[in-house]
Amino acid sequence: MSDTLIYTLPSKSTSSPSSTFAQIAPTKPLQLLFFASAQSATRLSTLDFPLPPSSSSTTSTPYTLPQLARDLAQQFPKLAQVLETSSWAVNEEMVGEEEVEGWVLQGGETVAILPPVSGG
Repeated sequence: MSDTLIYTLPSKSTSSPSSTFAQIAPTKPLQLLFFASAQSATRLSTLDFPLPPSSSSTTSTPYTLPQLARDLAQQFPKLAQVLETSSWAVNEEMVGEEEVEGWVLQGGETVAILPPVSGG
């Protein structure tokens, strides 16, 4: 059984020029990496997750880490509690707690969800 999933957002019917462009030149999906309890909650180690159409580079609506967390919690309800205490890394760079709210995702990034780990 594969532990990688490609998630597809439902399409919205629209005839705006920006949506036509987005269909021609889609934004690269995020590659999500799940570790420890995040992996247990999703039953996945990786997930290709497309940015919503409204956050493509042709529009002005940014897609942030908190928005990603909300979308993931909706898709994977067991993940919601894990995300409350998890740290984030984007392209192998840790995102500080004070930076999370404003961290904008462009598409194509690798985003790791890092739950707290205990050990001895």
